[in-house]
Amino acid sequence: MDVDGDTFLWKEIESLVKKNNVQLIIETGTYLGNTAKKFSTLTNVLTCEINKDYYLKAVENIGEIKNIKSFLGNSVDILRENKRLLEGLNLLFFLDAHWYDYCPLMDELNLISELGLKPIIVIHDFKVPGKDFGYDSYNGKAFDYELIEKSVELIYGKNGFEYYYNKDSDGPCRGAVFILSKKGKK
Repeated sequence: MDVDGDTFLWKEIESLVKKNNVQLIIETGTYLGNTAKKFSTLTNVLTCEINKDYYLKAVENIGEIKNIKSFLGNSVDILRENKRLLEGLNLLFFLDAHWYDYCPLMDELNLISELGLKPIIVIHDFKVPGKDFGYDSYNGKAFDYELIEKSVELIYGKNGFEYYYNKDSDGPCRGAVFILSKKGKK
């Protein structure tokens, strides 16, 4: 699901991009390209989709928007192969590729750590404590903080980050977690 239907999620991402001078948004899970198009109004976008049919529809939907680079394939492989595009930039990762037999979320987080990046990370479809927002699970394990805690600590260091959840949601009413480096907080 994209941010188009959730004005609260969109406003928070827009604020983070502006406050932190984000130069590139990396979206995993392009789906039909609506979120990539919306993100392109803020900054440059690199988006990955593993499903060929969705990728082709997204490329058609995105059209000639110059500040979007679309890739077909596994997000981890694409990001590893194109790591030079990420170097030296203020980054925001929008991790939303969780629909198939293989869920790349943990591998995406591990790659961010491996590359030594300290981006803003937004994980969509995340369990928000105390809220009735929708969230995803993989192999019976909810997308919650316990699932990602160790990986996030590897990225930022044990006390080098803060995180928070969306407090409101409309449209699809899905949860999200926002993770930021304390050093880079503005």
